[in-house]
Amino acid sequence: MAFKKKEGIRDLEFPSLIDIIFLLLIFFLITMQFSVESTSARKSGAKPPDIQLPHAEGSEDVAAEDIISTLLFQIQYKVKNDPQSPRVVYVLEPAGKDSISRADAFNIAKRDSMFAEFPKDFLEMNKRKFRQTNAGQLISNAIYEYKEEHFLAPSIENTVEIRAEKNIEFKIINYIMQECSAYKDTIPRVIFRTLSRSKR
Repeated sequence: MAFKKKEGIRDLEFPSLIDIIFLLLIFFLITMQFSVESTSARKSGAKPPDIQLPHAEGSEDVAAEDIISTLLFQIQYKVKNDPQSPRVVYVLEPAGKDSISRADAFNIAKRDSMFAEFPKDFLEMNKRKFRQTNAGQLISNAIYEYKEEHFLAPSIENTVEIRAEKNIEFKIINYIMQECSAYKDTIPRVIFRTLSRSKR
């Protein structure tokens, strides 16, 4: 014969009941506080307080392609949109572990005099004479120093980037490529992009 187990009516446990009452009390006090303030403000005709939230005053969003991640040579006309003006090379470098936009790196290059103007007759120069120009020396030294500091071993990730005006002379591009290829597999990639007109 099976025995039936009788269960009594379950009681609400006292500690959980206290927790519920306490939470309801807090909720009531908070909502009551706000409703009393807004009601009294409406009756007196006073404006509710104007809450000024802070806003970030940073630069606008930067596209991923405008973040400097490796050594970059920016070659442009000395006078904007004037192909008759001398060519200038700027050496832009990333900011260690932090990201830096191309515009910020460009300003740093100008501040630190990391730029040089090509002479007007650079197209007639042989390679040795071209290397001795201020621009040629700046390019060679920048590649060497960046390689010594960042490209410690051959890797497909080791990249140098060139950004130049659309119709810049190939002699400048070729010189940078030859300087990189002198280090063989240590600098296996050179990326070339044209400068967009709005971001110079």
